[in-house]
Amino acid sequence: NGTVTLNGTGYPGGTVTVKDGATTVGTFTIDANGNWSGNVSLGAGAHNLSITQTVSGATNANPVSLSVGIVPSAPSIGSPVANAGLPNGNNVVTGTATAGTTVTIYDNGVQVGSGVAAANNTFNVTVPLFYGNHTLTATASNSAGPSAASAGVTVRVAPNAPIITSPAAATVDQIGPFTSAGTAVGGATVTIYDNGVQVTTVVAAANGS
Repeated sequence: NGTVTLNGTGYPGGTVTVKDGATTVGTFTIDANGNWSGNVSLGAGAHNLSITQTVSGATNANPVSLSVGIVPSAPSIGSPVANAGLPNGNNVVTGTATAGTTVTIYDNGVQVGSGVAAANNTFNVTVPLFYGNHTLTATASNSAGPSAASAGVTVRVAPNAPIITSPAAATVDQIGPFTSAGTAVGGATVTIYDNGVQVTTVVAAANGS
Protein backbone atom coordinates (compact mmCIF):
# COMPACT_ATOMS: atom_id res chain seq x y z
CA ASN A 1 0.00 0.00 0.00
CA GLY A 2 1.09 3.56 -0.58
CA THR A 3 0.35 7.21 0.02
CA VAL A 4 -0.03 9.40 -3.06
CA THR A 5 0.12 13.19 -2.91
CA LEU A 6 -2.29 15.00 -5.24
CA ASN A 7 -2.43 18.71 -6.01
CA GLY A 8 -4.14 20.99 -8.43
CA THR A 9 -6.22 24.11 -8.92
CA GLY A 10 -9.92 24.97 -8.72
CA TYR A 11 -12.46 27.57 -7.68
CA PRO A 12 -11.53 29.21 -4.33
CA GLY A 13 -13.62 27.81 -1.49
CA GLY A 14 -14.73 24.79 -3.45
CA THR A 15 -14.32 21.16 -2.39
CA VAL A 16 -12.38 18.58 -4.37
CA THR A 17 -13.48 14.95 -4.06
CA VAL A 18 -11.24 12.10 -5.14
CA LYS A 19 -12.76 8.65 -5.79
CA ASP A 20 -11.10 5.33 -6.49
CA GLY A 21 -13.89 3.59 -8.37
CA ALA A 22 -16.97 4.13 -6.19
CA THR A 23 -14.97 4.71 -3.01
CA THR A 24 -14.14 8.23 -1.84
CA VAL A 25 -10.48 8.31 -0.82
CA GLY A 26 -10.06 12.03 -0.18
CA THR A 27 -11.78 15.42 0.06
CA PHE A 28 -9.83 18.68 0.00
CA THR A 29 -10.70 22.35 0.24
CA ILE A 30 -9.50 24.76 -2.43
CA ASP A 31 -7.73 27.72 -0.83
CA ALA A 32 -8.22 31.43 -1.55
CA ASN A 33 -5.53 31.30 -4.23
CA GLY A 34 -7.30 28.48 -6.05
CA ASN A 35 -4.87 25.74 -5.01
CA TRP A 36 -5.52 22.42 -3.30
CA SER A 37 -3.39 19.45 -2.27
CA GLY A 38 -3.62 16.35 -0.10
CA ASN A 39 -2.70 12.71 0.37
CA VAL A 40 -4.73 9.62 -0.50
CA SER A 41 -4.00 6.04 0.60
CA LEU A 42 -4.19 3.40 -2.11
CA GLY A 43 -3.69 -0.34 -2.09
CA ALA A 44 -1.16 -2.10 -4.29
CA GLY A 45 -2.03 -2.28 -7.98
CA ALA A 46 -3.47 -0.01 -10.66
CA HIS A 47 -6.07 2.66 -9.82
CA ASN A 48 -8.24 4.91 -11.99
CA LEU A 49 -9.09 7.97 -9.89
CA SER A 50 -11.92 10.39 -10.68
CA ILE A 51 -11.67 13.96 -9.34
CA THR A 52 -14.60 16.37 -9.07
CA GLN A 53 -15.07 19.89 -7.78
CA THR A 54 -18.12 21.05 -5.82
CA VAL A 55 -18.93 24.75 -5.46
CA SER A 56 -22.08 26.00 -3.66
CA GLY A 57 -23.58 22.53 -3.83
CA ALA A 58 -23.01 22.09 -7.58
CA THR A 59 -20.59 19.39 -8.79
CA ASN A 60 -19.00 19.35 -12.23
CA ALA A 61 -20.54 16.73 -14.49
CA ASN A 62 -17.29 15.53 -16.09
CA PRO A 63 -14.74 14.27 -13.53
CA VAL A 64 -11.03 14.50 -14.21
CA SER A 65 -9.52 11.02 -14.62
CA LEU A 66 -6.11 10.10 -13.27
CA SER A 67 -4.40 6.70 -13.52
CA VAL A 68 -1.90 5.84 -10.79
CA GLY A 69 -0.22 2.61 -9.77
CA ILE A 70 1.19 1.27 -6.52
CA VAL A 71 3.91 -1.28 -7.24
CA PRO A 72 4.96 -3.92 -4.67
CA SER A 73 7.90 -3.59 -2.35
CA ALA A 74 11.13 -5.09 -3.64
CA PRO A 75 11.42 -8.82 -2.89
CA SER A 76 14.26 -10.35 -0.92
CA ILE A 77 16.37 -13.35 -1.93
CA GLY A 78 17.00 -15.68 1.01
CA SER A 79 18.68 -18.57 -0.77
CA PRO A 80 21.21 -19.05 -2.21
CA VAL A 81 23.31 -16.90 0.08
CA ALA A 82 26.15 -14.67 -1.11
CA ASN A 83 29.28 -16.50 -2.28
CA ALA A 84 27.55 -19.87 -2.23
CA GLY A 85 29.05 -22.61 -4.39
CA LEU A 86 26.30 -24.16 -6.53
CA PRO A 87 26.14 -27.15 -8.84
CA ASN A 88 26.11 -26.70 -12.60
CA GLY A 89 22.53 -26.76 -13.94
CA ASN A 90 19.14 -26.02 -12.37
CA ASN A 91 19.12 -24.32 -8.95
CA VAL A 92 16.23 -23.06 -6.79
CA VAL A 93 16.06 -19.40 -5.72
CA THR A 94 13.85 -18.75 -2.67
CA GLY A 95 12.87 -15.64 -0.72
CA THR A 96 10.01 -13.37 0.28
CA ALA A 97 7.73 -11.11 -1.77
CA THR A 98 4.22 -9.67 -1.61
CA ALA A 99 1.69 -12.50 -1.91
CA GLY A 100 0.22 -12.89 -5.39
CA THR A 101 2.90 -10.89 -7.17
CA THR A 102 4.92 -12.31 -10.03
CA VAL A 103 8.55 -12.71 -8.99
CA THR A 104 11.10 -12.53 -11.79
CA ILE A 105 14.69 -13.70 -11.30
CA TYR A 106 17.55 -12.11 -13.24
CA ASP A 107 21.06 -13.48 -13.75
CA ASN A 108 23.49 -10.64 -14.44
CA GLY A 109 20.50 -8.59 -15.62
CA VAL A 110 19.03 -11.28 -17.90
CA GLN A 111 15.69 -12.87 -17.00
CA VAL A 112 16.10 -16.57 -16.22
CA GLY A 113 12.88 -17.55 -14.43
CA SER A 114 9.67 -16.40 -12.77
CA GLY A 115 6.96 -17.58 -10.38
CA VAL A 116 4.11 -16.33 -8.22
CA ALA A 117 4.61 -15.50 -4.53
CA ALA A 118 2.48 -17.72 -2.27
CA ALA A 119 -0.12 -16.51 0.24
CA ASN A 120 2.52 -16.67 3.00
CA ASN A 121 4.70 -14.19 1.05
CA THR A 122 7.32 -16.74 0.00
CA PHE A 123 8.54 -17.73 -3.45
CA ASN A 124 10.71 -20.39 -5.03
CA VAL A 125 11.82 -20.25 -8.64
CA THR A 126 14.02 -22.78 -10.46
CA VAL A 127 16.64 -21.18 -12.70
CA PRO A 128 19.43 -22.58 -14.89
CA LEU A 129 22.92 -21.56 -13.78
CA PHE A 130 26.07 -22.66 -15.52
CA TYR A 131 29.81 -22.54 -14.83
CA GLY A 132 31.04 -19.13 -13.65
CA ASN A 133 30.02 -16.26 -11.39
CA HIS A 134 26.40 -15.06 -11.30
CA THR A 135 24.75 -12.06 -9.65
CA LEU A 136 21.08 -12.83 -8.98
CA THR A 137 18.40 -10.17 -8.46
CA ALA A 138 14.60 -10.32 -8.27
CA THR A 139 11.62 -8.04 -8.92
CA ALA A 140 7.95 -8.43 -7.90
CA SER A 141 5.22 -7.25 -10.29
CA ASN A 142 1.51 -6.50 -9.97
CA SER A 143 -1.00 -4.75 -12.24
CA ALA A 144 0.84 -1.45 -11.70
CA GLY A 145 4.21 -2.79 -12.84
CA PRO A 146 7.44 -4.15 -11.40
CA SER A 147 9.04 -3.25 -8.09
CA ALA A 148 12.57 -2.05 -7.65
CA ALA A 149 15.15 -4.83 -7.86
CA SER A 150 16.19 -6.76 -4.78
CA ALA A 151 19.70 -6.61 -3.44
CA GLY A 152 22.00 -8.69 -5.61
CA VAL A 153 23.36 -12.06 -4.49
CA THR A 154 26.57 -13.25 -6.15
CA VAL A 155 27.16 -17.00 -6.36
CA ARG A 156 29.70 -19.35 -7.93
CA VAL A 157 28.81 -22.33 -10.10
CA ALA A 158 31.35 -25.14 -10.38
CA PRO A 159 32.02 -26.84 -13.71
CA ASN A 160 30.80 -30.35 -14.41
CA ALA A 161 33.18 -33.15 -13.44
CA PRO A 162 35.88 -33.81 -16.07
CA ILE A 163 36.08 -37.10 -17.95
CA ILE A 164 39.29 -39.14 -18.32
CA THR A 165 39.53 -40.70 -21.78
CA SER A 166 43.16 -41.84 -21.63
CA PRO A 167 44.62 -44.00 -20.29
CA ALA A 168 41.76 -46.45 -20.47
CA ALA A 169 41.17 -48.91 -17.66
CA ALA A 170 44.17 -51.21 -17.85
CA THR A 171 43.95 -54.98 -18.14
CA VAL A 172 47.69 -55.30 -17.49
CA ASP A 173 50.07 -53.28 -15.31
CA GLN A 174 51.46 -50.11 -16.87
CA ILE A 175 55.03 -49.12 -16.04
CA GLY A 176 56.63 -45.70 -16.41
CA PRO A 177 55.23 -42.23 -17.07
CA PHE A 178 52.11 -41.88 -19.24
CA THR A 179 49.86 -39.06 -20.44
CA SER A 180 46.38 -38.46 -19.11
CA ALA A 181 43.82 -36.94 -21.47
CA GLY A 182 40.12 -36.18 -21.37
CA THR A 183 37.49 -33.48 -21.53
CA ALA A 184 36.48 -30.65 -19.17
CA VAL A 185 35.00 -27.16 -19.28
CA GLY A 186 37.22 -24.90 -21.39
CA GLY A 187 39.49 -22.78 -19.21
CA ALA A 188 38.92 -24.86 -16.06
CA THR A 189 41.90 -26.11 -14.05
CA VAL A 190 41.93 -29.93 -14.04
CA THR A 191 43.68 -31.60 -11.09
CA ILE A 192 44.83 -35.23 -11.40
CA TYR A 193 44.98 -37.44 -8.30
CA ASP A 194 46.71 -40.79 -7.80
CA ASN A 195 45.00 -42.73 -5.03
CA GLY A 196 43.76 -39.43 -3.60
CA VAL A 197 47.13 -37.67 -3.80
CA GLN A 198 47.45 -34.71 -6.19
CA VAL A 199 50.08 -35.40 -8.87
CA THR A 200 49.56 -32.64 -11.45
CA THR A 201 47.29 -29.89 -12.75
CA VAL A 202 46.52 -28.65 -16.24
CA VAL A 203 44.22 -26.03 -17.78
CA ALA A 204 41.64 -27.36 -20.22
CA ALA A 205 41.83 -25.88 -23.69
CA ALA A 206 39.07 -23.70 -25.08
CA ASN A 207 37.61 -26.71 -26.90
CA GLY A 208 37.38 -28.62 -23.59
CA SER A 209 40.32 -31.01 -24.17
